[in-house]
Amino acid sequence: MMRLSQLRALEELYRHLVISCPAAAQQVPDLARPWFGAAYGSKVAPAQKAAGAGSNSSKAEATETAAAAAATSRLRCLRVRAAHALSTCQPPDMLLTSLLPATHLAQDVHNKLKLLISKARRPAMLAVPLTAAAGSSGIGSGGCAAAGPPCLQGIHLQQYVEQLVPLLPALQRHLTTALSAIKDPPEGDYSVLLDGLPGASNPSVTALFGTPAAQRVVEAVSSAHALAMACLQTFTLLLSCGKELPGPLIQAVLTSLAPQEQAAPAAHQQQQAQKVLVRTFTACRHHSCLRSGCSNLQLELAVLSLLKGITALAASRGYAPELQSRMGAKISEQADKLLQESWQQQASEEAEEETSTPGFSWKGQSVAIAQLLSLLISYAPDPSDKLLALVKDVLPAVPGKVAAKQQLDPAGGCAALCSATFTTWYKVVFEELCSCWSKLVKEGEAIIAAAAREADGSSSSKGKRRKQQLQTNSQGIPDWDEQQVGQLVGHAGRCCEAFAAIVTLTKQHTARNGVLAAAVKHGTSYVDGMLKAIPLLKVLYESGFHREVVELVPAVQKGTRLLQMICTEGKARGAGSLVSYGPAAKKTLESFVFAMKAFCLEMGDGDSFWMGNLKHRDMAGNCVASQMYPAADHDDDEEEQDEEDTGMDEVKATDGDAEAEGSAAYWTHTTGSQPA
Repeated sequence: MMRLSQLRALEELYRHLVISCPAAAQQVPDLARPWFGAAYGSKVAPAQKAAGAGSNSSKAEATETAAAAAATSRLRCLRVRAAHALSTCQPPDMLLTSLLPATHLAQDVHNKLKLLISKARRPAMLAVPLTAAAGSSGIGSGGCAAAGPPCLQGIHLQQYVEQLVPLLPALQRHLTTALSAIKDPPEGDYSVLLDGLPGASNPSVTALFGTPAAQRVVEAVSSAHALAMACLQTFTLLLSCGKELPGPLIQAVLTSLAPQEQAAPAAHQQQQAQKVLVRTFTACRHHSCLRSGCSNLQLELAVLSLLKGITALAASRGYAPELQSRMGAKISEQADKLLQESWQQQASEEAEEETSTPGFSWKGQSVAIAQLLSLLISYAPDPSDKLLALVKDVLPAVPGKVAAKQQLDPAGGCAALCSATFTTWYKVVFEELCSCWSKLVKEGEAIIAAAAREADGSSSSKGKRRKQQLQTNSQGIPDWDEQQVGQLVGHAGRCCEAFAAIVTLTKQHTARNGVLAAAVKHGTSYVDGMLKAIPLLKVLYESGFHREVVELVPAVQKGTRLLQMICTEGKARGAGSLVSYGPAAKKTLESFVFAMKAFCLEMGDGDSFWMGNLKHRDMAGNCVASQMYPAADHDDDEEEQDEEDTGMDEVKATDGDAEAEGSAAYWTHTTGSQPA
């Protein structure tokens, strides 16, 4: 254990010596380290390239990074059987002393498991053989690094996991120890991690851990965080291998995470498996350290990823939808809490003043925000209702223009939402809206197809038969569950309302090209989804949901009018991102108008559809030419503003531009008494 405890400090000290004394790079020490793949090797070439350009300070930093990465890549890798030390490096009366050695071993297990999973899923990508030189060091360069260390040659994923299964209970105990150290941080310096180990008072050991380089990495809380992250990520990877691993191995992973109970009889194994999964989910929820005030965003995201993996496993096994819904609601609730957390520890302001080091900021955390928003929306009990609440109550709280000092001020009750992160929020919410609509369409098609099969007395479920049923059924399908279909139509109405609201937000942020580009891109996808849903809408219209279907069109048209204006604005600005999305957007909007016309005629309601000629408008509502961008004509603005107030939608007829302002062709249509 003392040897393992020294490895992390020795590695960091070696990296420090390489930078301060380049001659040390020629001496490869007898030192084993966890396998990190090509993480360090991939830094060498970019760092060496950056060292040849830029300022003197950037050159120096790049040179140091390249030297440290090159030197670290020469250290040899831990062997596979070294992981068995996880079962022996945790004496019951010396829990803190297990942090450093267990962290070293758990990181090695996680990275090797990740490599083998990638190789199993994409074998051609990692089929590069190792050279003799790479085999001696364990970490080669380029393709050799990607192929893996020699200790993994000839070992498949299932073989490696079978060797890990006996170690999973020990890995769970190490996770519990690490989480306990995070929730209740021990007092004292690095000596608490060595207390009771043989040779801890040796002057050479004291000198090693007393160096500034080692003190940066040898600390109880930071070691506990690293160990917890490695354990959580390892369990998450194992649960994600449902297709690559047999069921008994996955069940062994769940059992190691769940509190132990008496085994059930063989006749009730399926029920027992479900109970184990529920116990595992409940136990993993308590891994969150948010209440302790000593957690961080990465650790909480790792806990959520583990919970997500357990929920996905429940869905793949076909467990009750009510169980999946309850588990998903817990994930959504936890994601909401993380988005509201500022992650500023107690007395952080004082520490920031003393060290002059900035604290945590949500700016630059786009990946984490995207993950949390996706979990918040997709696992909500009603995703459409959550989306509508976000676009109507949360996102509008961000002002369009703010002072530089107020860029990071929270808005909408979420610390993660501010002016600096608004574009990320907008993109992710719009993506989730398109995904939610697609799921609703598939769900509706499945319901109608099932009802049609029951009505015909057939069990066929082929895609061609379903499509034919949706397109040719002119009498509706009376044998479905009215309540279920009514809920589906209600979700669709909220999605269309959210679409109009999120596109309307562009009026508040006209200066953000990223927001406008996201509106055109994802707005086009949403309208395209509406086109694909027309066969479903026909069946709903003919089956008694006339009013509900009719109300969807005006809600969508509120957004399509603004999308047309954004395309015109993008062309006037010459913004590349907006111009590139313009042609496809105009084509889709044109198709939507004619599809709605055909829909009204087919349903016998053609009198409710009409067209008219309108002019190009920018985001400010000013009339502009199709080929030029002259000064706005205020007289025409006043006349056309009256038409805009009637709620008419502008959709360009052709992909190209009209030759003159007055000859540009547009159409608008209304359904019933409500303008569309």
